[in-house]
Amino acid sequence: MNLRLSTPALAVAAFISLCGNPSTALAETTVRAEVDRTTATIGDPITLTITLETDPGSGALLPDLGDDALGQWTVLAAPPATESLIDGVTRRSRTLVLTSFDLGEHEVPSLTAIGADAKTSPISLTFVSVGLDEDGELRNVKAPAAAPRNWPRVLIPWAAVLVLAILIVWIIYRIKTRPAAIDPTLAAVDLRPAHEIAEKELADLLVRWEAGGDSDPDRRQYFYDISQIVRAYIRNRYGLPATERTTREIMNEIKVERIAPETIGRLRTLLTDCDRVKYAADSSLEERFVEYVEASHAFVHETREHRSQPGSSEEAA
Repeated sequence: MNLRLSTPALAVAAFISLCGNPSTALAETTVRAEVDRTTATIGDPITLTITLETDPGSGALLPDLGDDALGQWTVLAAPPATESLIDGVTRRSRTLVLTSFDLGEHEVPSLTAIGADAKTSPISLTFVSVGLDEDGELRNVKAPAAAPRNWPRVLIPWAAVLVLAILIVWIIYRIKTRPAAIDPTLAAVDLRPAHEIAEKELADLLVRWEAGGDSDPDRRQYFYDISQIVRAYIRNRYGLPATERTTREIMNEIKVERIAPETIGRLRTLLTDCDRVKYAADSSLEERFVEYVEASHAFVHETREHRSQPGSSEEAA
């Protein structure tokens, strides 16, 4: 019995014969591992790509990479696996970034796919030292790349230093060119002769005494004033710092001056007695205050500086 096929049926049969059965598009599951290079220096990254190809209906999966499946490699990055369908073949792929810090030969071990009798081939890699050349000698260190100069960051500190230096120079210039201030103590300098100053102060002291000092319960201040007036006279007359010296020191230093011995003896008695009233509270001498004022006048008069008066000498005929 002859069967006649219609034209559409013939077309379908021809397509099936050409394309084949989809379930038999891939004879077996395959898995492979690849690296981007087999020689690297310590610490350099190595890219490992694992690819599994299988039928769409197959349950085969990429190898399990847990539990140190890769050995002593250091994993720098492990992105998620990807899956695609190309020409009726399911392709699952995963990329790892590995490295090692040990010199010598290394190996990526054989990895077995899950759910299929397929495994990758081992891959050998070599890690060399970054500091050794081909002869095993130390390699010259490459100079670091020059970073672009940040001119504002460099110039601003120098500009600040320059401004500060200019400011310091200006301050020094202003200080040196400023008119000298007048010492306020110069206005109080008494230009009168030393004996005139002492005689005036002794006279004022005697007036104070006569105005009630003789009845003052504490007369020691008056004797202190006598001593200070005489000491200030010696300082102004002879240039000795008598106001800062003890009586003994004054007597030792004034010996070099041209003063009569008896005058020096009366000065020693005067200052010693004033010290006895001031510091030893010797009240037996207090009634002799006027006598000590007169003794002070006598010392000043005997040691006063004699200046020649203009016109005192006879003019030549």
